[in-house]
Amino acid sequence: MRTERFTVNGLEVTAQFDQRDIDHIYIPLLHNLSDLQKRLGRRIVCFLAGPPASGKSTLCLFLERLGRDLGMNVQSAGIDGFHYPQDYLNAHTLGDTPLAKIKGAPETYDVAALAALLARAQGDIAFPIYDRRIHNPVQNALRITGDILILEGNWLLLDETPWNELTCDYSVFLGLDDEAQLERIVRRKMAGGFSEADARRMVETAKETGKKLTIGYQHRQKAASQYVKSCIERGDLGEIYSAKALAIRRRGTPNWGVFLNEYEQGGGPLIDIGTHSLD
Repeated sequence: MRTERFTVNGLEVTAQFDQRDIDHIYIPLLHNLSDLQKRLGRRIVCFLAGPPASGKSTLCLFLERLGRDLGMNVQSAGIDGFHYPQDYLNAHTLGDTPLAKIKGAPETYDVAALAALLARAQGDIAFPIYDRRIHNPVQNALRITGDILILEGNWLLLDETPWNELTCDYSVFLGLDDEAQLERIVRRKMAGGFSEADARRMVETAKETGKKLTIGYQHRQKAASQYVKSCIERGDLGEIYSAKALAIRRRGTPNWGVFLNEYEQGGGPLIDIGTHSLD
C-alpha cells in the first residue's frame, strides 16, 4: 500500500493506493499515454471523468506525481475553474430555477470557454481554477506545461450538447457503483446516531426523489442564514477575513446517539454544536 498526501480543493488529503493497482492499472495507463504522446509528437489531453465523490481529483494528482516519478511530463487540471462567475449564476435561470441553486450541474459551466482553450491546447495556455474562498473562478491561474494533460471533471464524457462536442486524445471513466457510493455515506458518523438501515433508506430516498441529501445541517436553510449568504456572495460585506460563531444550548443534555460516550464524543462542543455554528 502506498500512502500519499495531496492538497485537493484547498484541503489536505491523505490517500492510499494499492500497489497492485499501481503496477497493473496506473503505470500501464501512464505508459499508454506516454506512447501516444510520443507517437503524435505533441501535447495530448486525457479526460478523466466520473461521478461526484469517486476520487477524480485525488487520482488525477496521483497520476501526475506517479508519471513524474517515471520521468514523464504529466500535468493534472480540473474543470471547476470553468464555472460561470457567481454574478452570472445569480442572474440566470434554468426554467424557474436560479443557476446559483444548482451550481455544479452541467448547465453552470462555461463549456464554450473550455472548448476554446482545448482548441489551443498545443500552445501556451493557462487554465482557470476555482477558489472556494471567494466562490468564483480565478482566470489564468494554472499555466499548462505538461506534455500529457490529464483533465478531470464530472461532465467531461456527458453525452449531451455541448459537452459531447469536446474533444480529447484519450479518455478514462472512473466508475463508482451505487453500493460503493452508499457505503461512503453510511460509514460517516451521523449526528443523532442514525442506524445503518436508516442511512441506507435516506440515501435511496434522495436518489428516488432527485433531492440533495444533507445530514443535520438544517440551520443553513434558515431564512437568516440564506440572507447572510446572499450578502456575502454579492460582496455586500467586502472581503471577509474573520468571523465569530456563537451557539448556546439552553436546556437539557441530549440522550441519543453517542453524546454521553466520552470515547466517541471526545471532541466536545467543537465536533457537536460547534460544527453547526461553523457551517
